[in-house]
Amino acid sequence: MNNYSNSIKNGAELLLKGASLLKEPCEICNGVQLDYKNMMICVNCKKETEKSGSETKLRTETGIENDKEGSLEIKNFQYCIELLQSKIINSIEKLKVEDDYYIQKNKLDLIESYIRVIKELTTL
Repeated sequence: MNNYSNSIKNGAELLLKGASLLKEPCEICNGVQLDYKNMMICVNCKKETEKSGSETKLRTETGIENDKEGSLEIKNFQYCIELLQSKIINSIEKLKVEDDYYIQKNKLDLIESYIRVIKELTTL
């Protein structure tokens, strides 16, 4: 299994454990970030940052709720899928004007990661 598959699998496992998608993309790679146990974790580059109070989670839209033990539970994956689809479209739009092949490759890798997360979410 390659690194991208592992990243997607790890991200999906964190979602199942109660992680939530963050609205803010990763500062380093513009990838999808998850909030898990007060840490922001990038699915793509694996950057971990302690979460400050200023980060906005998408609890209402995603159907994420606190259970009796205080951990998070995702009730609706559809919003997560739609968010990733919009990120794919946005990344493709940015590719149209990008001339740097290295940046193009990174964006394409990121799009591939988004697609894999969507596939994982649709099989849950």
